[in-house]
Amino acid sequence: MLEFVDGQRADAGASKLSRMARKKKRLPKDFDALLRSGDLDAMKAVFETTELDAHDGVGGPTALGMYDVPPELVSWLVAAGADVEATNGYGRTALWQHAGVANDAVVTALLDAGAALQPRWLPLHAAAEGPNPSTVRLLLERGADPLAVESRGTALEAGLRSCSNAELSRMADVAHELLAAGTPINDRMRQRVEEIGERFEFYRANFNPDSLPEAEAGLNRLYEMFGVTPAAARRTHDGASAITVTATGWAEQHQELWDLLVPGMGSAATMQGEAIRITGRLAHELLDNGGINWDQDFKTMARTLPTFLASGVPLPGAVLAEATTLATSLRRNSPEEDVQRLSELAVSWVLANPDPLPAPDPDYSR
Repeated sequence: MLEFVDGQRADAGASKLSRMARKKKRLPKDFDALLRSGDLDAMKAVFETTELDAHDGVGGPTALGMYDVPPELVSWLVAAGADVEATNGYGRTALWQHAGVANDAVVTALLDAGAALQPRWLPLHAAAEGPNPSTVRLLLERGADPLAVESRGTALEAGLRSCSNAELSRMADVAHELLAAGTPINDRMRQRVEEIGERFEFYRANFNPDSLPEAEAGLNRLYEMFGVTPAAARRTHDGASAITVTATGWAEQHQELWDLLVPGMGSAATMQGEAIRITGRLAHELLDNGGINWDQDFKTMARTLPTFLASGVPLPGAVLAEATTLATSLRRNSPEEDVQRLSELAVSWVLANPDPLPAPDPDYSR
């Protein structure tokens, strides 16, 4: 026999109570703003109706992995039963996330709460890629293994692979810490330092003058630590003299012309430089990136190229027609030989036009 309470079925009332007791599996949408407010009691109150391991949206971190979480809430959550090894949708733990942004106070709180130093994604690698020398030092002091390997190699290899020009000083500090901790130097590291130096020289003219001395000092420390010969200063065209090359073979000549005529940022000042820059950008996008960023700008660059190749001393009629057909039909899935042929024809045109031709203002921004 069914039981009724105040005219309602008792089992229906129990079901409603059960639903009311069930906690939310997603953090509130404004939880990040609450973290920034500093109101610890209000943060704790959220978990009266929300699971301790609730995630920030689909695939986001739990509260432990959110960048503005205060150390006090970390300690409280773990003491209340939150999983310190909970991951986001990419499998990264909270310790990995905070190590990557030098949030050392939270890193310390997580380590004190028992966070593992060697989950699937290694926090020491995240700190090295930061590059965050203070976090690297902290993790090493707490027992992180500098020789542990991920797909990117050791933490030092990972840090060098991701190092940008703006991070040279901090990367030198990270390298010092990891080498002192026993990381051996290998040829891949030396090669990467060489590449870092070459890239720095390519962009030197565009570097912030206020930051240049610090960046140079960091780079010189990397050269010294890894026993690498400093990269030669970049030789750039003066905009007026004849354009010449010493390399043989169109691919090598294209690279020499790139180094000579293409600025670190923006379009080239000469048609010759822009022809080389356009073909280089197109080749990189289609052959190295698989066309993932292919858009209207790239299409406009391709369509612009034949106008350069028809200027000054133009390519011969049949060859110019070939270049025009290739450029206007270029697509995300164009054959590699078509892309390379455009670069070859650009080199041919530049060599036939050694006197600089001013480039018009571009109709594209890439």
